[in-house]
Amino acid sequence: MINKWSWYLAQNPLGIDCFARQSSLVRILALTVCALIATQHAGAADAPAWMHALVNAPIPVHAEKTDAVQVYSEEFLTVQPNGKIKKLERAAYKILRPGGKDFGTIRRSYDSETRINRIHAWCIPTQGKDYEVKDKDAIDTALYGVDGSELVTDVRTKILEIPAADPGNIVGYEIESEDRPYNLQEEWVFQYTVPTVEARYTLQLPAGWEYKTVWLNYPGNCPRFS
Repeated sequence: MINKWSWYLAQNPLGIDCFARQSSLVRILALTVCALIATQHAGAADAPAWMHALVNAPIPVHAEKTDAVQVYSEEFLTVQPNGKIKKLERAAYKILRPGGKDFGTIRRSYDSETRINRIHAWCIPTQGKDYEVKDKDAIDTALYGVDGSELVTDVRTKILEIPAADPGNIVGYEIESEDRPYNLQEEWVFQYTVPTVEARYTLQLPAGWEYKTVWLNYPGNCPRFS
């Protein structure tokens, strides 16, 4: 089951509710693996502190054939007064079975209104030094998973392969991006098909803006304000 939370934003200087409507724009997510970046291109650099803090994190009870567990997920969205959204994403997975190798492949699609400013990933192996890959190691291709997509859309995909996504290892990444969406709506999918240990979401709004939340397949949660 996929658990999902959506929020809608509206600038509200007069105190009148004016929530954005859902656009018909559909973003296609590729679900398969593309060309791999060879492990020998990866550098040896320490993973960030937030990832090392997960090394001894307890793994929840899971089915025997579970390929991986998402040990951490975080999204930080900053909405600017002009409607542009800046996003910082962090995620990390503990690989449990050989089938979990797919979680070591990062794919992010973008278009003329979206910009990926930074993509950075690491692997913490059970033995040896950490691995690091970043922007220069990524493959930039036409929209992944759609044959002939370069003929019908300007959407492209960046693909970054994290080395050594093997059982027992932890893989994780950080992505910084900017987006000027057609409508001010964002979906936060805090659990996909594998167990999730911890998921965080932070939304920062300009003065005079407000938001509305809708929860799917989950009873909901009260946000904390600061």
